[in-house]
Amino acid sequence: MGAGEILLLLTLGLAAGVVSTIAGGAGILVYPGLVFLGLSPVAANATTYVALAPAVFVAAWVERAQTPAVTPPTARAHASAFVGTLVGAAALTATGEAAFRLIVPAMLGLATALFWLAPDLHRRMARGGGERFGPGVLAAFFAGGVYSGYFGTGFGILLLALLRFAGVEDILRANRMKNLMGATTSLAGIGFFFGATELVSWPHGAVVIAGNIVGGALGARLAQIVPAEAIRRFVVGFGATLTIVFAWRNWIAP
Repeated sequence: MGAGEILLLLTLGLAAGVVSTIAGGAGILVYPGLVFLGLSPVAANATTYVALAPAVFVAAWVERAQTPAVTPPTARAHASAFVGTLVGAAALTATGEAAFRLIVPAMLGLATALFWLAPDLHRRMARGGGERFGPGVLAAFFAGGVYSGYFGTGFGILLLALLRFAGVEDILRANRMKNLMGATTSLAGIGFFFGATELVSWPHGAVVIAGNIVGGALGARLAQIVPAEAIRRFVVGFGATLTIVFAWRNWIAP
């Protein structure tokens, strides 16, 4: 990699760290940059997944003292999401580059919609009556895991909504549970991509990780002065633009 590519990746990682700390949506920034630098769509997706995973582990570690203990019901939810992530990652490798190029615009559009609808989604999926992790809820966590392993961007928002659907009413409790479960699924995805494939471009990923660490620290400070809603709107606008660009490139004028 040349100096220009390294600078671009550091900038992407920095921006991703800031955005993920304040509002989420880091993958929407990093994935297209990796494609622009010449990685195949599937390799760019796997590299984005691995490069942004450390932030999840850091969040889970920082809040470990406040994170609710894993109970047998929530352990089953962790297991469902873990297995789903493995299935999603395996499906990604089996899709093939040509087919994935056709899918990417739809996945970007879905991720962008998740960010746009996040507040209403969380509110609508919240339900009282205590926490319930029955077969239907476990199936939903499995499906969420499949999405995580296959594309990943927006999974944190989806996971938080699923926890609210399971009856976790306290948003802080749900967010801490989300971070821990995100770490669980990240272990599954990283393990699969590292052990069963050669998709991840480690040089690109390492530079993004370095920028992401700095961006996360900077984002923690900016979160005190920059409205999360403003960042969310920026991510939604950027994601919508990318969806149109990738739809044109991959569907209309390949």
